[in-house]
Amino acid sequence: MGSLIKHDLNNLIDEYDLVNYVETGTGEGECLSHALKFPFEMCFSVEIYDQIYQAAISKFASLSKLYHKECFLYHGESAEKLPEILEELDDDPVLFFLDAHFPGADFKYEDYDAVEDEDVRVPLKKELKIISDKRDTSRDVFIIDDLWLYEDGEYESGNLQGHLDKHFPEMNYTREKLAGGQDSNFIYEMFSKTHNITVDKRDQGYLLLFPKK
Repeated sequence: MGSLIKHDLNNLIDEYDLVNYVETGTGEGECLSHALKFPFEMCFSVEIYDQIYQAAISKFASLSKLYHKECFLYHGESAEKLPEILEELDDDPVLFFLDAHFPGADFKYEDYDAVEDEDVRVPLKKELKIISDKRDTSRDVFIIDDLWLYEDGEYESGNLQGHLDKHFPEMNYTREKLAGGQDSNFIYEMFSKTHNITVDKRDQGYLLLFPKK
């Protein structure tokens, strides 16, 4: 579970003329709260887990008024709600922060493998396909969180398999199983022609996609 705060949003907004913000996985709302402080015209977030979504409703009703920003919360699977969000966007560049996986697990509501459907448990591939099919993404910026799920590496937080073995030894989790056998190749295949792709090893790892000039 990473953080939008670690990224220089002022620089990204200025360099890529970003207008709107979209995230998958509201969580405790740290990232969305941070995004509201910046000059995005509209901010969108989708959360699948009911308790988390309900807690976010009252929090962001007041924050939207405080920052005088449009803030839209959606409840449901990201793959189902993203088309609705994308319909609300024009062609202006968007910052996408994609952090939707393991519904409820980061907040101790569920086990990491509680959801069998891979499109729900680890929906990144489906999310990116929906976004790419629905809009021209060549001017959009993507921050993809928890890269350690898709790539082994020496991340600031270690590697996922070591984390799983240490904290959940009785569960016999493997990175490959939790990721549904996916690795990060699909991201490079989808975006290498239009974006420069950079690995950021802070936290659990980020994959940063910046439009090519």
